[in-house]
Amino acid sequence: MSRYLFLFLMLFGFAAAATAQPGPNDPPQLDLALTFSTPVKSVSIHFGLDVRATDGHDDAAGLAEQPAMPPWSFDMEARFVRSNSTYTPRDYRFGDGSDVTVTHFLEFQKGSNDNNPLTIAWDLPPYATGVMKDVITGNFLNVPMAGAGSMEIADDGSGDPVITKLQMTITYANIPDGILPVELT
Repeated sequence: MSRYLFLFLMLFGFAAAATAQPGPNDPPQLDLALTFSTPVKSVSIHFGLDVRATDGHDDAAGLAEQPAMPPWSFDMEARFVRSNSTYTPRDYRFGDGSDVTVTHFLEFQKGSNDNNPLTIAWDLPPYATGVMKDVITGNFLNVPMAGAGSMEIADDGSGDPVITKLQMTITYANIPDGILPVELT
C-alpha cells in the first residue's frame, strides 16, 4: 500500500512541477506599465519579462499587433515599436531571473483636440531601473527611471508634444526568486 502511495505522490509532484511553467493564457510574469496622461485622457501600455517572450512577435506572451500610428487622431495613442517594425501596446521580453537589460522603442500622440500637457508615469519595482531618452540624440530628453516617477513632455506651442518617439532602456538586476519561473531543461 505504501508503495502505491509513494508512486502516486511522485506522479502528483511531477505533474505539479510540469504545470509551474506559464501556459499560453497566463499573464506575463513581470508586467509593468507606462501611463500617458493629460487632464482629459490617459492610456497605458505594458512591458516586462516573460519566459515565453522573444525579441519577435509573441502571441503566447500577450502581444497583439496594431497598425502604425495614424498621422493624427482625435484620441490619445501610445504603442511600442518592435524590432520588426510592428506596433503593439504590450512589449514583453525573455526573462528567466537572470540580470538583463532591455531596450524598448515607443511612439505616442495626444488627441488632436487636447492642448493640455502630457505626462508619462511609471512605477518600477526595486530590481528594475531605467532611462527614458529621445531617439534623435538622447540629449534633448534623458530622464532616469527608478521606483515611482513621471516626466512631462513639453508642448510645441500648437498643442502637440515636441517629442513623439522615445527609447526606454530598463535594467533588471537581482530579481527575487519567485517573480520569474526557472526554465526547466
